[in-house]
Amino acid sequence: MKQIILSTLFTLLVFQGFSQEINKKQWTLISKTTADWCSLCGGWGWNFQKQLIDNLENKNTIVWALHTSTSGLTNNAAKDMITNLGGSGQPRFFESQTNMNASSSNIAAKLQDAIDIVDFNQLSEPIAGIGMTATIDDNKNISVNANVQFISKADDGRFYLGLYLVEDKLVHPQANQGNNAVHRYVLRNSLLPSTFGENFANGQVAKDATYTVQGSLNNVSGNRENLKIAAIIWNRNSDGKYLFFNANMVDVDVLSNENTPGITYTSNALFKDDNLTVSFQHPDPVSKIGLQLIDMQGKIVFTSQIENENHWEKTYTLPVLSGTYILKIDAGNLGSVSKKLIKI
Repeated sequence: MKQIILSTLFTLLVFQGFSQEINKKQWTLISKTTADWCSLCGGWGWNFQKQLIDNLENKNTIVWALHTSTSGLTNNAAKDMITNLGGSGQPRFFESQTNMNASSSNIAAKLQDAIDIVDFNQLSEPIAGIGMTATIDDNKNISVNANVQFISKADDGRFYLGLYLVEDKLVHPQANQGNNAVHRYVLRNSLLPSTFGENFANGQVAKDATYTVQGSLNNVSGNRENLKIAAIIWNRNSDGKYLFFNANMVDVDVLSNENTPGITYTSNALFKDDNLTVSFQHPDPVSKIGLQLIDMQGKIVFTSQIENENHWEKTYTLPVLSGTYILKIDAGNLGSVSKKLIKI
């Protein structure tokens, strides 16, 4: 994959109007340091990570794999993360910055510890939350728009926001698992020039203060349905260590102007003057189709819903400003696509 220079903007904004719903849960970060040549990583470490994912995947938790500098799946972001965690050797498991001291003999106990921590965090109100959208187009270019909102006042801190490409179900050799091992939630790269992101606030931060960052990445490899974007708020300590503060992780939505593999319906959209024309075709009536037009700042400028139709074309008069927009077409169980539109 080829990383490009990002256009990053951090500005204090009023929270209202952004399409990205702020996730107001406290997330948990569990990191596995690993290597593809490591037999223990493909042994008890592999099994422990699988059990963590099976139990915590849907509980506002990131369980990702960080590959060391000697692994075939290493990258600069993973190496920086491992350095920040400290220590040496693999496999090791960390909850935030704390070594869980997991081993082949205590997996059941450490799994219960992790479940207890996650359950406690889910009942806690975080100081700040993240909302985010991520799209990929036909040329494998990813665009990300993330917002941070402080849900309550922060008394002190040096806050950074990092954006990361995570690939799930990645087929790659692994000692003890074979040449076609399926790796789960591998950190692939940072979307920002610095692994731990940009410093967006220092000292006290007021309740409801909101910051935004936009990033992009070109020529991304991997199956698009397995790509995710993780956003992490870090609080940098006086000793230079980055401490986990909160996170969010979202799927990468398809951004396409052509028929998309895996989508059984066809759809098209076109702006002409102030008129947005949208067409849709499927063999059977679809119970509910949602339309959402979003500008490049993440603001929803138009929504509509069509029910129990299978072949239609509708035109909407939208006197919006000239520029680039994203139209999201959500057909429920049939899947959703997003299209980039330009209004002249």
